[in-house]
Parts: sequence; structure tokens; C-alpha cells
Amino acid sequence: MKEILRKYCTDEIGETGLFLFNPPTGTGKTYRVLEFIFNNYKTICKDGRKIFFITNLKKNLPYEELRDNFFAHNKKLNDFDKHVLFIDSNQEFILKNLLNVENEIEDYFKTADYYQLIKNCRRIKKHESNLGMLDVVDEFKRQIRETYEPNFRKRITEYLQKHFPNKKERLKAIQQNKKLNWIGKLYPTVYTDKKKIYFLSIDKFFAKNSTLIEPSYYFHDNAISKKGLLFIDEFDSTKDSILSNIIDKGISQKVDFIQMFNGIHLSLLNNVFPQQIISESQEWKRKKELFKRILSPQEQLDSFKSKADKICKDFKLKTSYKTDNSGIEQDSRSLLFHDFRYHSVLQGDKKYICIDHKPELGLNQIKFQDFKPANKYGSVIALLNSIKGYINYFQKGIKHLATNYHDLKKETSIDIEYSYESALQTILEEFSLEPKHKSFLIDNILSERSLQSYDENKLKYDLSVYQNGFRYYDFVDSEEHDTVTKTFIYSFQNSPEKFILKLAEKGKVIGISATSTLESVTGNFDINYLTSQLGEKFYQMTNEEVTHLRKEFDQQFPKYTDKVKIKSEWLEQNNESNIQDWINLFGDEDLANEIFNKLHPNPFYRNRYFKVAYVFKQFLLKDDIQSFLCMLNAFPKAYSPAFDENHLIQIFEYLAEVTKTKHLFEIDGVFNISRSYIIIKSKDFDTQKEGLLERLENGEKLFIISTYQTLGAGQNLQYKAPKPENMVKFLKKGASDWNTNNKTDINAIYLDEPTHLLINANNKELKENDFAKYLFQLEFLQEHGDISMYHLNQEVKFAFKNLISSLHTKGIIQRSFKLESLYKKYNYSQHVSKIIIQAIGRLCRTNFKSKNIYIYADSKVYPHLQTVNTDRQICLWEFLNLKNTKLSSNIELDKVDSLEVYQNSANTISRKTNTLIKRFLETEWSVKSMDEWKMLREMTLYFPVMTDDEAIKHSRFRQLYVQLPQTHNSYSYDQKGDYDEIDINFSVEQPFSVSEESSRLGKFMQIPGVKDFFIEKKWATEFKIGRYMLTPSLFNNIYKGALGEVVGKYVFEKHLDIELKEIDSEGCFEFFDYKINDDVYVDFKHWKESSFFSAEEEKENIYNKLNTLEAEKVFIINILSETDYKVIPSNDKRIIEIPFLYNLNSNEFNKEAFLTIVSELEYADN
Repeated sequence: MKEILRKYCTDEIGETGLFLFNPPTGTGKTYRVLEFIFNNYKTICKDGRKIFFITNLKKNLPYEELRDNFFAHNKKLNDFDKHVLFIDSNQEFILKNLLNVENEIEDYFKTADYYQLIKNCRRIKKHESNLGMLDVVDEFKRQIRETYEPNFRKRITEYLQKHFPNKKERLKAIQQNKKLNWIGKLYPTVYTDKKKIYFLSIDKFFAKNSTLIEPSYYFHDNAISKKGLLFIDEFDSTKDSILSNIIDKGISQKVDFIQMFNGIHLSLLNNVFPQQIISESQEWKRKKELFKRILSPQEQLDSFKSKADKICKDFKLKTSYKTDNSGIEQDSRSLLFHDFRYHSVLQGDKKYICIDHKPELGLNQIKFQDFKPANKYGSVIALLNSIKGYINYFQKGIKHLATNYHDLKKETSIDIEYSYESALQTILEEFSLEPKHKSFLIDNILSERSLQSYDENKLKYDLSVYQNGFRYYDFVDSEEHDTVTKTFIYSFQNSPEKFILKLAEKGKVIGISATSTLESVTGNFDINYLTSQLGEKFYQMTNEEVTHLRKEFDQQFPKYTDKVKIKSEWLEQNNESNIQDWINLFGDEDLANEIFNKLHPNPFYRNRYFKVAYVFKQFLLKDDIQSFLCMLNAFPKAYSPAFDENHLIQIFEYLAEVTKTKHLFEIDGVFNISRSYIIIKSKDFDTQKEGLLERLENGEKLFIISTYQTLGAGQNLQYKAPKPENMVKFLKKGASDWNTNNKTDINAIYLDEPTHLLINANNKELKENDFAKYLFQLEFLQEHGDISMYHLNQEVKFAFKNLISSLHTKGIIQRSFKLESLYKKYNYSQHVSKIIIQAIGRLCRTNFKSKNIYIYADSKVYPHLQTVNTDRQICLWEFLNLKNTKLSSNIELDKVDSLEVYQNSANTISRKTNTLIKRFLETEWSVKSMDEWKMLREMTLYFPVMTDDEAIKHSRFRQLYVQLPQTHNSYSYDQKGDYDEIDINFSVEQPFSVSEESSRLGKFMQIPGVKDFFIEKKWATEFKIGRYMLTPSLFNNIYKGALGEVVGKYVFEKHLDIELKEIDSEGCFEFFDYKINDDVYVDFKHWKESSFFSAEEEKENIYNKLNTLEAEKVFIINILSETDYKVIPSNDKRIIEIPFLYNLNSNEFNKEAFLTIVSELEYADN
């Protein structure tokens, strides 16, 4: 383990990337990581690099372990204080430190907010151990967090800014001025830059760091994390925390989209921007030399204005937009969801949302109807697309302007500490935007991930939802804005995967977790996606390293054999516990009937009571079970029909009576069932945990009821064994005893089937946050191929309707379609397995074991565990025992249909690439888009098919390819509407194919010289066998066209000695393929037999292009044919159709065509 950490955590394999480190729970991986940090931090941090240790729960940070076991043990506590920082929230700094420094604080800082802080700190200290005062204590903390602490901190920062010119001087003052020393004691983060090692929660790492001596910043965007070494403990579990932060931010930052655009446009119309903003930095000038067509700051601002002017004019945005509410109730909502396409839930279940310009009413009416709008400017979707495109363009431009301004400050000012975020704030301030609009834009800009490349001429594509996010538009009518419909956008541009990628591309991330490699996109990061994006920077242990680690584990924890027995049992009452089950449980028919008739008749509820009762009975009967952990999905509550604690208490009392174990729970001879169990909840968890561990160490027998959410990953429940003589200790041969306190683990557990892993959208109390999380989960599943685009579309509509229903306190909406269960998918099984592995881990924290370990589990868990691959996943003996324990009845998951997963992914990526191509073709060409289009053409010529190795090497454009279930060189598909609807089915032959035959590549190779030319260019001369092939849209719209163009150009230049020139004018790019001169153009076609155009509308289109170019003529040239056809000129000889250049049957060039081309060119020259 030490050698693996040395290899992957040092620079031996590079300074950036992601390594997943997944030894099982209890094997000392955290200890080894801390040991590595202690032994190597000076070397790693010598050039200003930093080390971060991050985990999901603050209480699980091994800050004290690093101090006590390493620095203190090696007599280096001074080094610990000098180099290590625990970064807590500002609220917690106040609670921990304020009362200790209150006598040092100068009167200047003792404002009303300060005295409220002191008062609340004393109140909290007095009442925090009183369970009855928890809500009051929470309110005191809220006041500190939201009001008193921010105001007090602002007082300090304003004082520092006023009296000391920069960060360096402020820090010096806090260190050396006795009157200010207390600031560093109160807020240790003022020393952030001085430290080398940081401990903090993932929530804190995601939030801004407040140092008081400089503007707050995000760790992931600040230079402090550049080339940093980031250990993320319980790696997979951090995804949920990051996602919650993203959702909270997205909902809190909702903005009226049209209003924000109008605000930007108004500023551009009225504002005069200062010279500082439009001056060019030296760095900008350097870039301009490299990239000749880069816009100057003034040109960028002018471009903002011209583009905004056009949108405003096209969609008449000076006039308000208002829903046509005829027949529609007030306070209604319509929603549009957009990922790479639109999903709508509109009033009256209409299909289209349109604009009806009503100048006589002085407004634009928004109408919901069943037919398409007459044109683009009558479509709300077109309006939103235009504004969205503009906002994206605006954000990129603002980013460039801020970068230029930041460079200017560094070049012209001695204040070299000026931050990029300050520059961003400065630029946006010039637009006089509302604070919420400004915040929205800044967050989008800062969350953007740069698709890095060492070569700027290489393609960089990421079409995933992880990179591009999604958004939904909420059209809200209300009496409060009766004349205007608000068009709110909820934008989720960030994702947990994108966040991790930014870190891994900037530094090195070590993901630590026993379950970090499980393949669940809802319970873990999408490992396949991270692999594809990072390519060779995604590190995983070799097979040899896994084998070595497994041997190390076997030596540390040899199979328990005779010393320790693991006894697993599946509880198989999966449908309904009947009365006979209860009679067998109690051994008394009257008691059974009494309890059975009290319980709610719902079979699921009754079954839950029965299973808890059954395992509680085992707890009572087995003398060697001292501690039993009962892991459920919900807590029992008094008078709850679903799970009534009062009923449970009565069941426990009856079971103690019938098992004759009441004496175990007597105090002074009086039986009290409450002595047998404890319910551990999140609220006041630490106090409850302390109490239960104390009771266990005193030898009490205790049944612990909790939930997976409360006692999930990372929670430790080991305690000092009250009877160590009855235990078994496992030690690796020759190793010292690290468990000198003889701490042991809980030795029995019940594992209920984990539920609520996916948001229940069929819920009358569906909240906005849960709704957004469900959208994320659906998108993750679609990205991974677990659900189809159709399935996602139906679920989005269903969830939207339920959200609206819940907001209006109506009943839940029933699904109007048959839902294929997500709960039988491989992804869900891996998610369940993760929860179970982590729960069993609560029994495996120490090497001091009870002689018998008992595991009870709901049998519905069984099929999920069978999806865990134990070849590369090193598993605990307890887990393996449960997994391998057979059921008496046969429960199986539906077999994973891998073809379906591949097909779903193939169809999704095909639609995305078609959207990408349409975006090129439907927007005005720019220098950047023309260059990108040319690179796309080049890419397809190199790689119509990619192998696995090539896909890893060229991971940045792998997402433009369909992944095949097996290696091949063709696949078939069907399509409608110019590739708007694509159906790829790997098990059924479809009418179209992506193949060498369809591309006619082999036939092109028959033309003399072409194959050698392709070999020289390193372009594909055949469709080799591989796993990745171009999508249908790329194949037909780019590859086949590119083939015709390059082969045609080769024939012209090598066989006709006619040079063809690229068309580089933005206004006419892609009109035709090449030009001979400004008067004569050439367009190559990739037609099969009898595909020549004849339609008048096609000719009219060509004439329009010729007229725009003011050109004389164009050659429309098909390259291959198996039959001789005559050259067909138009009447005015402006369009000359060449039916073929090369005859495949005769293997000859078309001499008539050659003569015609030469003659026409000679005629044109004369």
C-alpha cells in the first residue's frame, strides 16, 4: 500500500490526473495516506504546492490523527502548528474561538453585532447539551451564520483594507501588531497561504475561502490548488454533497432571462466604457500576433452591441411578453427543459409555444398551440436559443475582457495581488446589471471548465451533460406582474464530474474509498466519463498491484476460519408477512394477533415491522451479540402509520418477555425496554454516539436503530471491548499492535433494502430541489445509456407535472405510460451494493473481532450484490460471506441488456452530434467556426473508425463516436427528418449503414494515385476493425463530403494540373468546396448512380450562391460512376454538371469531362 501511494501520489506519473484508491474498509488506508503526507509533505510543497485532505463530513477529517500519530509522535508539534490548517466555517471559528479572545479585542470592533455574537456563543455553550433546547440552539447558530458573523467580519476586513495597502501588509500586521493578533486566533484562515497542508470538508472546499486579508476565493479556481495534491476521502459519497451545492446555487440564482438580456443591451446602448477597459494589455497584443483575427476589447464590446441589436430587433424585445391567458387559470406555470433538445410541459398540454406580435396591444403574446409557428421569429424556443447563444457569447467575451484587464493590472500596477475574480467583477460592474444577474454570470464563467489541449489546433469536444449541464425555463404569470410573463431560467451549468475534472486537470486528485470504482452514476461519479476525458491521466492500479494489495489484505485479515465465524442470513418475507409468521415469531397466537391487528394493513409497513422484530429477537436470544446495528431507510416515529415507534416498543417488550430476557434490561430490578435499544439520528449525533459507545464499553447489550443516511460512509462506531478475553485479534506477522486500546466493532447487523436512492417523482410533496436532483439523475442515467431519450423525455414531463401539482397542493399526477423500472438496472444494483458495502464497513473498523459475527439482510438485496465484480474489487470477508450465502428461493435481477445500453448511448450521442452540426450550419460562420469545421473534416478522414487505444489517446473527441458492443467496421441505422430522429439498433438490420461500402472509400482508392496520397496524409484507406465509429450525422454530413472534396481536389491538381483554392470568406464559406479564381467555383459531390440533381429549387439555390459571390460559373462534379453519362451544362453555362470524373468499370478518367473543364476555363480566361 505504501509503494502504491508513493507511485501515484508523487510526480513519478505526472503532476495532474485522477487516481482511485480503493482498499476495503479497515485496512488502514487513511493511516497510510497520513503517513505518506507526513513523510513527503516537505518535498511535495517545496515549490509552493499544497496538500489538501477533503472528506464528506467534517467530523471524519483525520486532523488530530495526523497531529498525534505522526507529528507529536515524532516530536514535531511545532511543525504541525506551522504547516497544517483545519479550515472550518466562519460560524464554527466564532463558536470555538471568540470567547477565548474576547479580552484581546479592541473597542473599535465591539459593535452591536459583536455583542450579539458574544451573547449567542454563551447561550449555545450553556444549552447545546440539552436535547430539549436543540431547536433554540439552531436558531442562535442561524443568527450568527446569517447576520452577526458576516457583519462583524466585514468590520474587520474594512479596517484592514483601510489601514494596510495589500495582503502582505495586512498579514504582517496581524502577525506583529499585538492589538491585532486576535484576528489570526479567531480566524486561522488568515494564514492560509502560509500553510502547506489543509483539512476541510467537501462543502467548504466547494464554497469560498474567506481569509479577511484578500477577497474571498474558490479553492478550485485559485492558484492555491494549482498542481496541488488533493486527497478526497469517501470519494464517491462526495458526489452527492457537490450536487446538493450545485442545485442550491442553481435554484437560488434563478433569473428572468429576457430581463437580464434587456439589461445587458440597455447598458451597451447607453454606457461609455472607460479607457482602462478597452486598452490592450501586452499579453493581449502577444495573442493577437499569434491569432491574427482576435478581437480587440473595443471590437468585442462593439460585437456585443451589434449581436444584441439584432436579437432585440428580430424578436421585438422592446415590447413586453405576456401569456395569452384566455381560458387559463391565474398563477399558472409552463416549463421548458433543455439539455441538448427541448422537452416541454405547456398549459393545456399544448405542443408548441409561440409568439404573436400584437403592436396594437403594445405587447408580444405568448401562445400555446398544437401547430408550429409560421417562422423562426414566431417561436419562443428560437427566442430563448438566441438569448442563450448570446449569453454564452457574452460570457466568453467578458472572460476575455476580464483576463485582459487582469493582465493590465499586473503590467501597470504594483498591486500584484489583484485577483482575476476582482477583474471579472470590475468588467461586469460597467454594465450596471442587477446583483442577481451579475452573480448568475460570474458563477457561470467561473464554473466553466477549459477543454485544455497542448495543441490549440486539436479538436476538443465534450458533448456530455456533465460538461454542458442543462437548464429549464419557467414561464410564470402572477397578479404581482399582471402585464408581463416572467421567463425564469434555472441554469445548472456545473456538475460533480465537471468539478472533479477541473481539479484533476489542474492538480492531482487521489480518490479514496472502498467503493470508488463501483459503476453507478447515481451513487458515484461516472467513472467511464472521467476515464474518457482524462485519457492517460486517469490512473488505476495494475493487475499486479491489485494482486499485491489483495495479498496484503489476506495477511492482515486472514480468512476467519475457526477463530471467527461469519453467519449470514437472508430475510425472505418479501411480499407480506402473514399471521403465521407472527405466531412463529412470538410463539403465542394471542400476542401475535394483538400485534398484527394493531399494525397498518399496508403489506409493506407490516413487513418492515416484522423484519425489525425478527432481528431484535435474534439480538435477544444470542448471548454473544453485545451490539446490534439495525440499518433502515426510515426512523420509527410515534404515531406514524408507516412505522410507529409505540408499536415497535410494544413488540420489543413482548419479545423480551417470550424470550425470557427481560432481566438483561433491568435497573434496580425494574425492567425498562428503553435500556435495550437506542435510535441514533443526525440531530445531535455526536452526543448520542458518545452515549451509546459509553454504554457499550460498560458492557451493556444494545440494539442500535439508525438509517443508511445517518450512519453511512465514514462513520466510526468502534468501542473498547468490555471483555477482551472473549475476542480474537488479527495482526500481520511481524507488525506492531496498533490497536492497543483493544477497540472492537459492532458484531451484528441487519441490512434493510436501501430505498430512496433515486428521487421519487411520484410524490405530492415534490420540492424544487428534489425535482432538480431528479433531472440530474435522469441525465446521468441517459448519459450512461441506462435510459433512452424517449424514457428521459417522458420522465421529465411527468416530474414537471408533479412539481406543478405539488406547488398547487393538488393530488399527484399518475404516469400515463408504462415505466420501465429503473430499479432493475445495473446502475441501481451497483448503487445498492455501494450502500451495503459501506454499511458492512461499520463492522470492520478494527482488528479485534468477536468470535461470531452475524449479518441479517433483506433478501431483495441479494441480486444487487451479485453485480459486484470481486476480481478487481477487494472485498471484506463479511461482504463476501453475505454475497455468497444462497437464498432458499430464487430472486434474480433482469439480465443486464448490454445491447440496450450501447443503443441508448449511440442514439443519444448521434442526436447530440446532429445538434452540433446544425449549430454550425444554421449560424453565421466565423473564423473560429470555419477552422473548427475544417478540423472536424480532417478528424473524420483520419478516424472513420477508432480502436480502444486510439480512443484513449484521442479522448477529447471520442464523444463524437458511437461505441459498438463489439469490435466491427460497420453498423446500421434508420433516420427521419435529416437526422433529427436516429434509430441505431445493433441487433436488427436497418436500411442505412455507416460502413466502408456506404462511404465508397474502397472505390475512391481505385483512382490512380489516391491511395498513396491518403497514405502520405495518414488518412484512413479502409474501415479497420474497431470499437468506435462516426455517428450517422458526422458520417453523412462531414465524412462523405470531405472524401469527395479531398479526392476531387487531388484529381484536379495531379491529373488536370488545376490548383484549387480554399474559400475563407466568412460570408460564403461552404457555399461551394473550392474556387479556381474569384469567378469560377467547384463543388464536388459524393453521389451514387442516378443521384444527380435536377430539381429547379436546387438550381435556384446554386444560382443564388453564384449571384452572392458575383461569380461566373460553378462546376458541380460527381467523382465516381460505373456508367458513362454526358456533361450537362445549364442553358447559360453558369452551372456545368460533370456526371463523373472516374469510371469504375473501365478504370478510366472521363476524358470528355476533362476536356469540358479545360475548355470552359480557357473560355472564362478569354
